[in-house]
Amino acid sequence: AESAFRELYKSAQAMLSWAKLPRSFAAYAMETAAYCQNRLLVRGGETPAKRISRFRPDLRNMKTFGSVAFVRTGVYKDKFTLRALPMIFIGYADAGSRFWDPVEQKEIRSRNCWFDERKRGGPLLEKETYDEVARTAAVYGTKNERLPDPISL
Repeated sequence: AESAFRELYKSAQAMLSWAKLPRSFAAYAMETAAYCQNRLLVRGGETPAKRISRFRPDLRNMKTFGSVAFVRTGVYKDKFTLRALPMIFIGYADAGSRFWDPVEQKEIRSRNCWFDERKRGGPLLEKETYDEVARTAAVYGTKNERLPDPISL
């Protein structure tokens, strides 16, 4: 049990380090590490998730912890309101994913989103970076397409 916990702890520590998120996100990182570890192959060519549910887990929804995601809010005050807001991906939910809204300082669950896995979410907690990412989303829209390289902006 101690070695399993140590493995989860190291995975969560690596996730937080890559995303440049503070320690307050450690619980989310531990949950995501456990989710990912349950989908890794073990002896016998099966995953723990398959042993429990007898179905092969779907790996298409696996995303990078702490990356920037644009989540559609569904609240449109006028024509010029952003259709999707930049948030930080912090884990998986029963239906969809979990995100951290840096403006409201709360967790949001949604399926209506798209990811930019090249960007780390930690700097998004700063006001200047959040405004820059929101501006990029406003200029290039919120379609499910890859954003251009930020160097070329």
